Amino acid sequence: MFFLLISCAVPANATTLHFGAAEKQLSSATDEVADGYYSTTTLHAVDPDLAAGNIASGTTIFGVGGTAAIAVGDAALTDVLSGKTFSKTGAYGLTGTMPIQTLSAANDTVAAGYYGATTLNAVDPDLAPAHIKKSVNIFGVTGTYEPAGSVINYGLPKTGNQPGFPVGAPTYAGDDCWYASPETHDVGYPRGKLTWAGYNTARFTDNGDNTLTDNATGLMWEQKTAGGSGGLHDANNTYTWANAFDVFIAGLNTEGGTGFAGHNDWRLPNRFDLESILDLGRYNLAINPIFVNTSTNYWSSTTVANTVANAWYVSFGYGDVPNDLVKTYAIRARAVRGGAEVVIMTPTLTTIAVTNITSMTASSGGNISSDGGAPVTARGVCWNTGGSPTTADSKTTDGTGTGIFTSSIEGLTAGTIYYVRAYASNIAGTTYGDQVSFEAAVAQLGDTYAGGIVFYVDGTGLHGLVAAPSDQSTGIQWYNGSYVVTGASGTTVGTGQSNTTAIVNVQGAGSYAAKLCDNLVLNGYDDWFMPSKDELGLMYTNLKVNGLGGFNGTDYMSSSEDGSDYVWTQYFPNGIPYENDKHYANYVRAARAF
Repeated sequence: MFFLLISCAVPANATTLHFGAAEKQLSSATDEVADGYYSTTTLHAVDPDLAAGNIASGTTIFGVGGTAAIAVGDAALTDVLSGKTFSKTGAYGLTGTMPIQTLSAANDTVAAGYYGATTLNAVDPDLAPAHIKKSVNIFGVTGTYEPAGSVINYGLPKTGNQPGFPVGAPTYAGDDCWYASPETHDVGYPRGKLTWAGYNTARFTDNGDNTLTDNATGLMWEQKTAGGSGGLHDANNTYTWANAFDVFIAGLNTEGGTGFAGHNDWRLPNRFDLESILDLGRYNLAINPIFVNTSTNYWSSTTVANTVANAWYVSFGYGDVPNDLVKTYAIRARAVRGGAEVVIMTPTLTTIAVTNITSMTASSGGNISSDGGAPVTARGVCWNTGGSPTTADSKTTDGTGTGIFTSSIEGLTAGTIYYVRAYASNIAGTTYGDQVSFEAAVAQLGDTYAGGIVFYVDGTGLHGLVAAPSDQSTGIQWYNGSYVVTGASGTTVGTGQSNTTAIVNVQGAGSYAAKLCDNLVLNGYDDWFMPSKDELGLMYTNLKVNGLGGFNGTDYMSSSEDGSDYVWTQYFPNGIPYENDKHYANYVRAARAF
C-alpha cells in the first residue's frame, strides 16, 4: 500500500472548487436559493432594497423592520383637491380633480365642495356694519345702520296719549272727557286747567319757538303762521294725504338742517291725537285760541279701515267727528311730535319675472304687499349688469302706492345679462324686491344677424331663425324626378331642418330645392335648410309684409310635403298657403337657426 500526494496551484482567476462544485451566488433578481456552497454575506448586501424604508411599517423581513407607510383607502379623483397628488390601495401617484369652490356675492348659495380660506366680508364687502340694521348680527358683524326715519313718530293709526291722574285721585265722567273733580273743571276739559292736589298746571305751554306743548298728553304741536306768509307753516297750505307725509312732514324733519324747532321726529297726528285738542266747549273754532291761525279741516294719519282710499280728518269748525275724505283731496295738515313711538318700516315687495325680452327692451315690475306704515311715494324697477342694482343705476318710475305695477325696461344691449330688482320708497327709506336676471335678446325681428334676416325669435329672446338675404332660386323643382314619400311631413316652426335632412336622405344627389338649400354656404354659414310650412309663413308675416327681405310677389315652396305628390307652397302676394305638385318649379328661400 502506498499514498500518492499531489499538490497543485489554483490560478487567482479560477473558480474556487468545493468538493468538486462551483461556489453559488444569490441574485437580487429572484428569491430562489439553489443547492450549493455560498460565501459569507448578508441579504442586504445582495439586494440593497432590503431596507427599512422599503418595507411596510409593522412588517419584518429577514430581521429588517419596516418603516414605510403603505397607501390605503378608496378616495376618488374628485375627492382630492385639483392639482394635489395622492395614493390609495392599489394605485399610486394619482392627481386629484376636485375644484376649489368660491362663494358669490350675487347669492347666498354654498355649494358642496372645498373652499379656500377667506372671510365672508372679502366675498361681499357689503357685509359691513354700515349696511346691517342696528344691533342685528350677521355672521359676526353687528350692524350700525339706522335708516333716517325708520323709527319715527308718525304714520300709523295709534291712539293718542290721554291725561293721567295721581293714584287714588277721584275722577268724574263729563260730556267730553275725564276730569279731576266738578269743582276744578273750569269750563270743560280738555279746555282750561287741570287742578287737583299737587297738580296745578296750565294745559298748554307756548315754547316760544312756534310750538306748543300739551301738558296733559305730553304732545308737542306745531303752531301755524299767518295765511300767505309762505313756507311750510303757512296756515293756508293744503296737501293730499300722501303729500302731507312726503312734502309737509318730510320738510319739517329736515328744516334748518336739524328739523323744525330742533326736532326731526315730527309726524302727522293720528285721529285721536287731533281729537285730544278739540275743545267741545267752543265752536267756530272748537280749539283753544292759543292755537293761532287755525282753520277747519286737518288730515290725520289714520286710514279708514273699510275704505283704504280714504283717511280720517278732524274738523275744528264745530268739533264734529268723525269725518273722512278721499286721500287725493287736499286739506290742511298740522304736525305733532311725542307720544307713543311708532315704527315705520320700509315697504315689502317682490320682483315680477322679466318677460317680452327683445334685444333692447323687456318688461318686469313688482308687487308691493305692504307700505310699511307710510305711503309709498316712489316705485319701479332698477337694473344693471353687475348684480344688486339700486336706484342709483338705471331705473323706471312707475307711480305710487301698493299693489302690482308693471315696468318697461329700455336701452338694453343685445346678448347682455342684466340683473333686475323692484324698488319702493316711503318716508322710512327705499327697499328692494328679490333679484331676477335675464339676457337681452341677441336680435329682433328684421335685424341682419347670423348670416341672414331675423324672421322668428323664441321666448328666450336668444334663439330664432333667419332667412337668407336673397332667393336661392327663382325656379327649381321640389322632387328629384320621381314622386316619393320622403317623410318630410313636419309643418311647425322648428321642423324645417329635419324635413330637409329627410328629403336629401331619400332623394339623394341631384338638382332640387332641398338639396340646393342643404349645400348652401353663405355669409360664413353652411347649415342652411329649406323652411317648413309655418316657417315660410313667418317669413311672409314678419318680413315680406314689412317690406323686408326682397321677396318677390310669387310662389315660394316649403320643405313640408303632403304625401308623395304634393308640397305646401305659399303665395307671397297675399300669404295664402296651398298644396302644389312637387314637379312644379318655384322660388326657394333658405333659412337657418341661431
